[in-house]
Amino acid sequence: MELNEKELGLIITPEKTANYLISKLGQINKSDKILDPCVGPGIFINLLLERHINPSQIYAFDVNKTAIDLLKKN
Repeated sequence: MELNEKELGLIITPEKTANYLISKLGQINKSDKILDPCVGPGIFINLLLERHINPSQIYAFDVNKTAIDLLKKN
């Protein structure tokens, strides 16, 4: 049985908020790893990639398999 967004408690972080939070990470070194534990539509991931963070440094998880499948395609 697949759960819908309401049942999963989906809350999409506004891009402005995501940008602010990422700015608080400071200098990201090539050896650093970044975890997005509730990736959803991938707002944080996309912003990190726009900042040229290596995808191999980014780890993302979500209970919604569809969200993960969409990120893998991108």
